[in-house]
Amino acid sequence: MTTPMDNTPECGVTLEQLSEHLQTDAPSTTGSPAAGLESHIRQCPQCRHRVAALQQLNGFTKELITHETEEAGGPDTSWLEEMLSNLNLETKAGRSIPLASSRESDALSQTEGSVIALIRSAGDAVAGIAIGRCRLVGDVTVLGELITINITVTAIWGHTITETTRSLRSAVAQALATHTELNIEGINITVNDITGGVEQKEDDYVSAGH
Repeated sequence: MTTPMDNTPECGVTLEQLSEHLQTDAPSTTGSPAAGLESHIRQCPQCRHRVAALQQLNGFTKELITHETEEAGGPDTSWLEEMLSNLNLETKAGRSIPLASSRESDALSQTEGSVIALIRSAGDAVAGIAIGRCRLVGDVTVLGELITINITVTAIWGHTITETTRSLRSAVAQALATHTELNIEGINITVNDITGGVEQKEDDYVSAGH
């Protein structure tokens, strides 16, 4: 059985380089390093997935800072390191997921990394939450095999956990049904961090499975 998220070759561009590029407002000029990086991103699926995830994370961080400013608290970004670590792994191609074809001679597939990027993109539309880790559990290399999606998230204090996780599960389920042929058995969502509140109690950490 293939190991989830196998170590595929890196393109050589780091998350730090992509993050710095996103934060640079100056326009790139022909032949400049920035122009070269932009050209690379357009051709590299791994970097496009990373850029999309970083943009989502930036949006979530801005929402968090706005919330904490209103609450007169200091921003706690200790959860960022874990999220960035997961991005390094999850934006690799991973396993090859077969797609059904009407012709036996056609070999169609999509990568595990592209599915995870799809799940993260679906989560972008859900306010007050950011996906920290996403795993596809089961043998995705076998067409029709039952697959479980395990997602961990960070939530902003003040958002209703039940409604937020329900919205996230619905968005992920719809995206997977539209863009993949995976046989989804369940989507498990665990809130492992609630940030932005003055006080956080143990019972604020919730697991929402389906």
